[in-house]
Amino acid sequence: MRIDGAIGSRVSTPLAEEMNFPDGQPMKTWHSTLHFERPANQVQYTLERRYEEIAKPRMWTPQTFEAYIAALTRSCLAPTLAHKLYGSGVAAANALLGLLHGAFDDPEARSSLSTRALKLALQFIESHGHSYRHHALQLVDDMQRLGLRLDTDVFNIAMGSNVKVKDLDGFDVMLKRMLRYGCLPNLETWILFLQMMENERVRRHAIKIMHSLGFFSEPRAVPLIANQLAHFDVREYGATDKELVSVDVRGQDWSDGIRPFMESMDAKYGSSWKTLANFNKIVNELGRMGKYECCLELFDAISESTARKPTTLTINTMLLHGRSGRKLDFVIAALERAYKHRIHLDEQSYHEVFQLAFRLRKPNMMGLVWRFASIKRMTSWHMRNRVSHNTYIDRPPADAKTDNGHDWPALPRFHQPDMVAELQRLPVKKRGPAIANMLWARYASWVPVDPLHAMLARAWEADNAVHAAVKQAKQERTALLSQNLDGPAPLRKITVPGVPLVLRRPTMLGLNGGFPRGLGESLELEQSITHLAPSSRTD
Repeated sequence: MRIDGAIGSRVSTPLAEEMNFPDGQPMKTWHSTLHFERPANQVQYTLERRYEEIAKPRMWTPQTFEAYIAALTRSCLAPTLAHKLYGSGVAAANALLGLLHGAFDDPEARSSLSTRALKLALQFIESHGHSYRHHALQLVDDMQRLGLRLDTDVFNIAMGSNVKVKDLDGFDVMLKRMLRYGCLPNLETWILFLQMMENERVRRHAIKIMHSLGFFSEPRAVPLIANQLAHFDVREYGATDKELVSVDVRGQDWSDGIRPFMESMDAKYGSSWKTLANFNKIVNELGRMGKYECCLELFDAISESTARKPTTLTINTMLLHGRSGRKLDFVIAALERAYKHRIHLDEQSYHEVFQLAFRLRKPNMMGLVWRFASIKRMTSWHMRNRVSHNTYIDRPPADAKTDNGHDWPALPRFHQPDMVAELQRLPVKKRGPAIANMLWARYASWVPVDPLHAMLARAWEADNAVHAAVKQAKQERTALLSQNLDGPAPLRKITVPGVPLVLRRPTMLGLNGGFPRGLGESLELEQSITHLAPSSRTD
């Protein structure tokens, strides 16, 4: 690979495989005018080996150093693989941080350090949360001591973690340090300050100061400022006179849908406020307020745009509020839109749906979501933990009775029948991960015939029948308790077939997002439901 410098010089670098970018990626020539091709702007890639196996270049130059830091920070190690290679996700993150510090501390790379590479490392560290902030501060201190020229963006990244945890003292210390160094606050610095302030009046006062300083001349200013006021705008739009404290407008009626609100935003900010970040923030606020229909309307409005499309974050925000409000129909509608627009679901998506199924005591839904997530290797720790403590190897036979009223009234079988022998050898806490791994190992190359939202709609009907049987059984128990003074009446449990998951082996993958084009042989992944049932005879 050859790299064109900003002034036309050319620097030789190691080959692509020595730089350890994703396998199969062709070698590219990076021209300084092609911003998207810079190593710092390469997309994430999946790593399937230890971080230590990412090879260093043969010769350190500013370009190869930045490319190596990009290869480290852009790598994505699956949680299950991180646990296998390092023992835990925390240990994997610490190993990667050690490699970053080692690269910046390498005496041979001293002349190749760059501010862009430092920003890459800081962004990665800040993305891992406030608990890793000391690594960022140490890196900034070391680079300042070595004489690397820092800029305002470096300090902005370092202040980002203070904003996330609302650490005003830490924010003040870093801001003063930036000023002493000679860097002036820019638009991003002011936006961070707005995020730090919770009070709406303080934010609006700061925005007036920003306007007087000329920041509104930047095209990015209006969308960023609209993002800081979006949740206030949503609250004020539907507020009553009693609720209006800081504004002099009368609340509107949300029953008219989302279009009037979007028109009011156009009147305030112009058309430039319509960014995906602002849409996601409004979706979050609408979900918090319980305006589920408006969430769906806004999603449809975003989807109609050619420049801005909903993402997994948009779907996860909707699923989060659907789970909090126990709105199963809203969750299914969100999943249907995700399928329609080919938005991939991640671990958080399946986690939210699985938690909702547990809250609503929907056994068929529990089993289906668990199998979907396991096959795609998207189970969360909480999902695996729940399955571990709710997996019973020996199911009660038909007409079995129990005196334990604290048992779950209805539960699916999370494992397949031929997994029993393997699970019996494991402690309870390891059964959930074992089931997930076995399902993935067997069916990773298969795809469900029907999408998740369609299967959940089918399971909803089946679970309603289960709930009716459970309700009748509890009513019978209550009636018997009123007549029998010798002890509690026994509860009868039965095991019935649940809604199966039909899988097919794809014969060809589509080019757009990897969706299957052709489907070959099929198999049926059965599940059974054990639940309370009314007595079928008089004992």
